[in-house]
Amino acid sequence: MCQFGDSSKIITELQVPKDKAIIGWRNNYITNSFNESDKYLRSISNNYLYPKNEDAEGLGLERENSLGIYNYNYNNYNNIQIKTLHYGKIFSYKEGYRSEYCKVTHLIILDKDSNWFKDEKTVSFANYFNNLLEQLAKEYNCETLEWDKR
Repeated sequence: MCQFGDSSKIITELQVPKDKAIIGWRNNYITNSFNESDKYLRSISNNYLYPKNEDAEGLGLERENSLGIYNYNYNNYNNIQIKTLHYGKIFSYKEGYRSEYCKVTHLIILDKDSNWFKDEKTVSFANYFNNLLEQLAKEYNCETLEWDKR
């Protein structure tokens, strides 16, 4: 059970400069995945679209509220995964962090050389999925990282 937002579950409070940002992981959706000009990363837990080419801000981050940008401190294997850096005021929880700022650094693509991809339909899907994420990574000015190398 995730304890994010429960101030009694905060382990530490940190002030982290951007050049020493902490790695985190998020799960997201892609909005409008079939619309070439209107794709965004969207949080699965709230209606937040990550801005392209700028850092996300978790405005109003305080110990007593649940505002901020949530990042797991481990890989959670669901949905579209992104690797992030987070900095500023940060609350550390067992599962991860609630931060004031967040920058998307990598979108996780599928490793097509994996044993999972043996039949033609699965390879076709992996190619489509990876192309979609590679294009979106350019829009977010970030890189891609293969699933097995994260």
